[in-house]
Amino acid sequence: MTAFRSYLYAAYMVATTVLLAAVLWPTLLMRQRDALFAIQLWARTMLGGLKAICGLGWRTLGAERRPTGAALIASNHQSQWETIVLCVAVPRPAFVLKSELMRVPIIGWWAARAGMIPIERDGGATSLRGLISVAKQRLAEGRQIIIFPEGTRTAPGQTTDYKPGAAALYSLLKIACTPVAHDSGRYWRHPGFRREPGDIRLSFLPEIAPGLRRPAFEDALRHAIRQESANLSPAAAGPVGAHAAEAPLSAPTPPQAP
Repeated sequence: MTAFRSYLYAAYMVATTVLLAAVLWPTLLMRQRDALFAIQLWARTMLGGLKAICGLGWRTLGAERRPTGAALIASNHQSQWETIVLCVAVPRPAFVLKSELMRVPIIGWWAARAGMIPIERDGGATSLRGLISVAKQRLAEGRQIIIFPEGTRTAPGQTTDYKPGAAALYSLLKIACTPVAHDSGRYWRHPGFRREPGDIRLSFLPEIAPGLRRPAFEDALRHAIRQESANLSPAAAGPVGAHAAEAPLSAPTPPQAP
Protein backbone atom coordinates (compact mmCIF):
# COMPACT_ATOMS: atom_id res chain seq x y z
CA MET A 1 0.00 0.00 0.00
CA THR A 2 2.86 2.40 0.79
CA ALA A 3 4.33 1.86 -2.68
CA PHE A 4 0.96 2.46 -4.34
CA ARG A 5 0.38 5.65 -2.36
CA SER A 6 3.90 6.83 -3.18
CA TYR A 7 3.35 6.44 -6.92
CA LEU A 8 -0.05 8.04 -6.62
CA TYR A 9 1.57 11.03 -4.91
CA ALA A 10 4.19 11.28 -7.67
CA ALA A 11 1.36 11.50 -10.21
CA TYR A 12 -0.38 14.07 -7.99
CA MET A 13 2.76 16.21 -7.90
CA VAL A 14 3.08 16.28 -11.69
CA ALA A 15 -0.61 16.88 -12.41
CA THR A 16 -1.06 19.52 -9.72
CA THR A 17 2.13 21.35 -10.72
CA VAL A 18 0.95 21.58 -14.33
CA LEU A 19 -2.53 22.69 -13.26
CA LEU A 20 -1.24 25.38 -10.91
CA ALA A 21 1.18 26.61 -13.56
CA ALA A 22 -1.72 27.00 -15.99
CA VAL A 23 -3.74 28.95 -13.41
CA LEU A 24 -0.96 31.04 -11.89
CA TRP A 25 1.08 31.94 -14.98
CA PRO A 26 0.04 35.63 -14.75
CA THR A 27 2.20 35.92 -11.62
CA LEU A 28 5.23 35.58 -13.89
CA LEU A 29 4.31 39.00 -15.28
CA MET A 30 3.71 40.59 -11.89
CA ARG A 31 5.86 41.55 -8.94
CA GLN A 32 8.49 39.35 -7.33
CA ARG A 33 6.29 38.79 -4.29
CA ASP A 34 3.44 37.61 -6.55
CA ALA A 35 5.66 34.91 -8.04
CA LEU A 36 6.73 33.97 -4.49
CA PHE A 37 3.07 33.72 -3.53
CA ALA A 38 2.59 31.21 -6.37
CA ILE A 39 5.55 29.14 -5.18
CA GLN A 40 4.27 29.09 -1.59
CA LEU A 41 0.78 28.13 -2.74
CA TRP A 42 2.31 25.28 -4.75
CA ALA A 43 4.34 24.16 -1.71
CA ARG A 44 1.29 24.12 0.57
CA THR A 45 -0.58 22.12 -2.06
CA MET A 46 2.28 19.59 -2.26
CA LEU A 47 2.45 19.24 1.54
CA GLY A 48 -1.32 18.89 1.83
CA GLY A 49 -1.35 16.16 -0.81
CA LEU A 50 1.57 14.40 0.87
CA LYS A 51 -0.37 14.22 4.13
CA ALA A 52 -3.66 13.15 2.49
CA ILE A 53 -2.21 10.56 0.13
CA CYS A 54 0.85 9.19 1.95
CA GLY A 55 0.04 10.02 5.56
CA LEU A 56 3.30 11.96 5.80
CA GLY A 57 3.15 15.18 7.80
CA TRP A 58 5.69 17.35 9.57
CA ARG A 59 6.46 18.75 13.00
CA THR A 60 8.95 21.27 14.29
CA LEU A 61 11.47 21.82 17.03
CA GLY A 62 12.72 25.30 17.91
CA ALA A 63 10.00 27.23 16.09
CA GLU A 64 10.85 30.26 18.23
CA ARG A 65 14.26 30.36 16.50
CA ARG A 66 12.75 30.53 13.02
CA PRO A 67 13.97 33.71 11.28
CA THR A 68 11.30 36.07 9.98
CA GLY A 69 13.47 38.95 8.74
CA ALA A 70 16.65 39.11 6.67
CA ALA A 71 18.63 36.00 7.56
CA LEU A 72 20.90 33.19 6.42
CA ILE A 73 19.67 29.61 6.92
CA ALA A 74 21.81 26.51 6.28
CA SER A 75 20.07 23.14 6.18
CA ASN A 76 21.06 19.52 5.67
CA HIS A 77 19.76 17.99 2.45
CA GLN A 78 18.28 14.47 2.32
CA SER A 79 15.35 14.67 -0.11
CA GLN A 80 13.13 16.97 -2.14
CA TRP A 81 10.92 17.49 0.92
CA GLU A 82 13.02 20.22 2.54
CA THR A 83 13.01 22.27 -0.67
CA ILE A 84 9.21 22.21 -0.44
CA VAL A 85 8.69 22.75 3.27
CA LEU A 86 11.21 25.58 3.61
CA CYS A 87 9.16 27.50 1.05
CA VAL A 88 6.51 27.91 3.75
CA ALA A 89 8.45 27.43 6.98
CA VAL A 90 9.81 30.98 6.65
CA PRO A 91 7.89 33.95 5.23
CA ARG A 92 10.10 35.12 2.33
CA PRO A 93 12.58 32.42 1.31
CA ALA A 94 15.30 32.94 -1.29
CA PHE A 95 16.94 29.61 -2.12
CA VAL A 96 20.47 29.25 -3.43
CA LEU A 97 19.90 26.94 -6.42
CA LYS A 98 22.03 25.23 -9.01
CA SER A 99 21.90 27.49 -12.05
CA GLU A 100 20.70 24.66 -14.30
CA LEU A 101 17.48 24.46 -12.27
CA MET A 102 16.65 27.98 -13.38
CA ARG A 103 16.42 26.67 -16.95
CA VAL A 104 13.92 23.90 -16.12
CA PRO A 105 10.41 24.67 -17.45
CA ILE A 106 7.85 25.77 -14.83
CA ILE A 107 10.20 25.33 -11.84
CA GLY A 108 12.87 27.58 -13.30
CA TRP A 109 10.42 30.20 -14.55
CA TRP A 110 8.96 30.86 -11.12
CA ALA A 111 12.29 30.50 -9.32
CA ALA A 112 13.81 33.22 -11.48
CA ARG A 113 10.82 35.56 -11.17
CA ALA A 114 10.62 35.05 -7.39
CA GLY A 115 14.23 36.11 -6.90
CA MET A 116 15.90 32.80 -6.10
CA ILE A 117 19.71 32.86 -6.22
CA PRO A 118 21.47 30.83 -8.93
CA ILE A 119 25.00 29.53 -8.52
CA GLU A 120 27.33 27.73 -10.91
CA ARG A 121 28.70 24.81 -8.92
CA ASP A 122 31.96 24.76 -10.87
CA GLY A 123 32.18 28.50 -11.42
CA GLY A 124 34.91 29.17 -8.86
CA ALA A 125 35.55 32.69 -7.58
CA THR A 126 33.44 34.31 -10.29
CA SER A 127 30.41 32.28 -9.26
CA LEU A 128 30.92 33.15 -5.58
CA ARG A 129 31.12 36.86 -6.39
CA GLY A 130 27.84 36.62 -8.24
CA LEU A 131 26.30 34.72 -5.34
CA ILE A 132 27.32 37.40 -2.84
CA SER A 133 26.09 40.22 -5.06
CA VAL A 134 22.59 38.77 -5.46
CA ALA A 135 22.45 37.67 -1.80
CA LYS A 136 23.08 41.26 -0.69
CA GLN A 137 20.06 42.36 -2.71
CA ARG A 138 17.87 39.68 -1.16
CA LEU A 139 18.92 40.59 2.36
CA ALA A 140 18.12 44.22 1.63
CA GLU A 141 14.63 43.03 0.68
CA GLY A 142 14.23 41.28 4.03
CA ARG A 143 14.45 37.77 2.55
CA GLN A 144 15.62 34.57 4.26
CA ILE A 145 18.48 33.11 2.22
CA ILE A 146 18.41 29.30 2.32
CA ILE A 147 21.41 27.21 1.33
CA PHE A 148 22.20 23.50 1.51
CA PRO A 149 25.93 23.39 2.41
CA GLU A 150 26.30 19.76 1.28
CA GLY A 151 25.33 20.79 -2.23
CA THR A 152 23.63 17.45 -2.89
CA ARG A 153 21.23 15.06 -1.19
CA THR A 154 22.87 12.82 1.42
CA ALA A 155 21.29 9.76 3.01
CA PRO A 156 20.62 9.77 6.77
CA GLY A 157 23.73 8.81 8.69
CA GLN A 158 26.07 9.70 5.84
CA THR A 159 28.27 12.78 5.68
CA THR A 160 29.93 14.73 2.91
CA ASP A 161 32.20 17.75 2.64
CA TYR A 162 30.50 21.14 2.69
CA LYS A 163 30.70 23.35 -0.37
CA PRO A 164 32.12 26.88 0.14
CA GLY A 165 28.88 28.80 -0.48
CA ALA A 166 27.52 28.87 3.08
CA ALA A 167 30.83 29.98 4.58
CA ALA A 168 31.25 32.64 1.90
CA LEU A 169 27.79 34.07 2.59
CA TYR A 170 28.39 34.08 6.33
CA SER A 171 31.86 35.65 6.12
CA LEU A 172 31.35 38.21 3.38
CA LEU A 173 27.85 39.32 4.37
CA LYS A 174 28.83 39.44 8.07
CA ILE A 175 25.51 37.88 9.07
CA ALA A 176 24.40 35.31 11.62
CA CYS A 177 23.49 31.85 10.36
CA THR A 178 20.61 29.67 11.60
CA PRO A 179 21.36 25.95 11.18
CA VAL A 180 18.44 23.66 10.34
CA ALA A 181 18.30 19.87 10.62
CA HIS A 182 15.58 17.37 9.74
CA ASP A 183 15.04 13.65 9.23
CA SER A 184 13.24 13.74 5.87
CA GLY A 185 15.40 10.96 4.44
CA ARG A 186 13.79 8.45 6.79
CA TYR A 187 10.43 8.97 5.10
CA TRP A 188 10.99 10.52 1.67
CA ARG A 189 13.41 7.99 0.24
CA HIS A 190 16.00 9.11 -2.28
CA PRO A 191 16.49 7.83 -4.88
CA GLY A 192 13.04 6.46 -5.66
CA PHE A 193 9.39 7.37 -5.11
CA ARG A 194 8.76 5.72 -1.73
CA ARG A 195 7.11 7.95 0.90
CA GLU A 196 6.65 6.39 4.35
CA PRO A 197 3.81 7.56 6.63
CA GLY A 198 4.72 9.47 9.78
CA ASP A 199 5.92 12.94 10.73
CA ILE A 200 9.16 14.48 9.53
CA ARG A 201 10.78 16.65 12.18
CA LEU A 202 12.23 20.03 11.22
CA SER A 203 14.55 21.57 13.81
CA PHE A 204 15.62 25.23 13.90
CA LEU A 205 18.84 25.42 15.92
CA PRO A 206 20.44 28.34 17.80
CA GLU A 207 22.01 30.81 15.39
CA ILE A 208 25.74 31.07 14.90
CA ALA A 209 26.68 34.67 15.63
CA PRO A 210 28.61 36.63 12.98
CA GLY A 211 32.32 37.24 13.32
CA LEU A 212 33.82 33.75 13.40
CA ARG A 213 36.70 32.94 11.09
CA ARG A 214 35.65 30.76 8.20
CA PRO A 215 37.14 27.46 9.50
CA ALA A 216 35.56 28.03 12.93
CA PHE A 217 32.19 28.78 11.34
CA GLU A 218 32.32 25.68 9.15
CA ASP A 219 33.17 23.54 12.18
CA ALA A 220 30.35 25.07 14.24
CA LEU A 221 27.80 24.64 11.42
CA ARG A 222 28.84 21.08 10.67
CA HIS A 223 28.76 20.11 14.34
CA ALA A 224 25.34 21.69 14.96
CA ILE A 225 23.67 20.03 11.97
CA ARG A 226 25.32 16.64 12.44
CA GLN A 227 24.58 16.54 16.16
CA GLU A 228 20.92 17.37 15.65
CA SER A 229 20.71 14.95 12.73
CA ALA A 230 22.04 12.25 15.04
CA ASN A 231 19.40 13.19 17.62
CA LEU A 232 16.73 12.75 14.95
CA SER A 233 18.16 9.46 13.67
CA PRO A 234 16.24 6.18 14.07
CA ALA A 235 18.50 5.13 16.94
CA ALA A 236 17.57 8.27 18.89
CA ALA A 237 14.04 8.82 17.65
CA GLY A 238 12.66 5.28 17.68
CA PRO A 239 10.64 3.61 14.91
CA VAL A 240 9.44 5.62 11.91
CA GLY A 241 6.22 7.45 12.77
CA ALA A 242 6.71 7.13 16.56
CA HIS A 243 7.32 10.74 17.52
CA ALA A 244 4.08 12.50 18.31
CA ALA A 245 5.47 14.49 21.22
CA GLU A 246 6.52 17.56 19.27
CA ALA A 247 4.02 20.31 18.48
CA PRO A 248 3.02 20.92 14.85
CA LEU A 249 4.72 23.83 13.17
CA SER A 250 2.61 26.94 12.97
CA ALA A 251 3.48 28.17 9.50
CA PRO A 252 3.80 31.90 8.82
CA THR A 253 0.62 33.65 7.72
CA PRO A 254 0.19 32.93 3.99
CA PRO A 255 0.86 35.93 1.75
CA GLN A 256 -2.19 37.61 0.34
CA ALA A 257 -3.20 36.55 -3.13
CA PRO A 258 -2.07 38.85 -5.93
